[in-house]
Formats: sequence, C-alpha cells, structure tokens
Amino acid sequence: MSRSFVRLMAGFALVAVPMVSVQAQGSCVGQGAVGCSLMRNASLTIPKLVLLQVAGDSITLNTPNFATDSLDGQLVVTNSAAFVSVKANTNWVLNVSTAASAWTYIGSEGGARTLAQLELEAGCTLNAWSAISASATQVASGTLTNGASAGICLRTVFPDDYAATANRPGIYQLPLTITLTAP
Repeated sequence: MSRSFVRLMAGFALVAVPMVSVQAQGSCVGQGAVGCSLMRNASLTIPKLVLLQVAGDSITLNTPNFATDSLDGQLVVTNSAAFVSVKANTNWVLNVSTAASAWTYIGSEGGARTLAQLELEAGCTLNAWSAISASATQVASGTLTNGASAGICLRTVFPDDYAATANRPGIYQLPLTITLTAP
C-alpha cells in the first residue's frame, strides 16, 4: 500500500470522528430557512415500590381467662390483619422473625417465656402453626394493591401449670421484625 493512500485514509478517519461525536451529543445545524431536528426518547424508570404500615407501637396479645381454673388447651389467637397493611406496585412477600433468643420479662416474680411460646400462621385459616424464630417465616404474599390487610395470626402458648415460670405475673415482651419485600 502506498504512503499517500494511508495518509488519505487517516485524514478521512480524523474528519469522520467529530461528525459522529456531534450527532451522539444531539447537535444539528440548519442553514437559512432550513430547520434542524433530532429524535430523542423520553425515559422513565419506576422501581418496585412497597409500603408496610403497622398500627401502633406494639401488638397486644390476648391471655387466657385465668379465672376458669384451667389452663388446659389455652392457646390464644390474636389476629394481626387489623394492624398490618401493605401497598405495592408489584408482587410482595411479608415475613416475620425475631432476633431475640427469649422474651424479655419485666416484673419481680421470676417469669420467663421461650420463643416456642409464640406461634404464627400465614393466612389465619390453615391450622399450620409454627414457633417464631430468627429465620424469616413467610406469613403473607400478594400482588399489586393500594392497601391490603395481611392475614397474620399470632398465638400464645400457656403451660397447663399455674406455677410455670411462663405463667408468672409481669410483662413479657418479644421484639418482632416484620419485613415486606418485592422479590
């Protein structure tokens, strides 16, 4: 190949690069009465959005009627559908867990409760109770919504023994983590 041809090709390359660069930047030139226009797309990205609303600072769990003189079979259900609401522009999943290893006891009678003494169930109708744990347990799921109540049930377990440490007077608290995700 001759040197003249190589120089000529190099010159074309130098001239062509700025023209491509100008078009990529969205510029054009119109002369006289001739106008100029460029085509551009408007772009909007909407992320997956979920909103979790939980009423109140705490969930008050019901207790058995200790005046009946029987704790046998006293598994008390508290339905959480009244205090958990979900809004989402996509499919969603609701999980419940706890980072605690046991309930915190406030009192002077030596009370203590284990994690197994709080059970939860998805949907509140399946009769498939499981103990709360550090692992996230799926309790509800759904699709697009402007405010769905999540059907979560919590159940407290009471030993059939008035002297049991889990039945001693006082306040028992267990921090729950309620997590809403958009998978």
